[in-house]
Amino acid sequence: MFHYVYLLARKEYLADGLNFYIGARSSKTSPDQDDYMGSGTLLPKSKVEKNQIFNKYILAETNTRQEALNIERDLCNNEWVSNPSTFNIMLGGNN
Repeated sequence: MFHYVYLLARKEYLADGLNFYIGARSSKTSPDQDDYMGSGTLLPKSKVEKNQIFNKYILAETNTRQEALNIERDLCNNEWVSNPSTFNIMLGGNN
């Protein structure tokens, strides 16, 4: 199993819009081959639409799910969630 933390960044930055999303993921597929693009409620639902709108960056690869969640918790904190340019509405590391 592969565990990692990723960032989705809008390909075309919106000055007054949502642009970024941080998440943690566990997958049987390596991060560079995993086509998962987040599950936040504010993100578009369609995988095709997500691929057209966002670039995905792997921020960290870890040995365990808990390590990935710990990194997500550190990155997706109160300051990040309260930033109006992020899609995250909940603190990270809760899964």
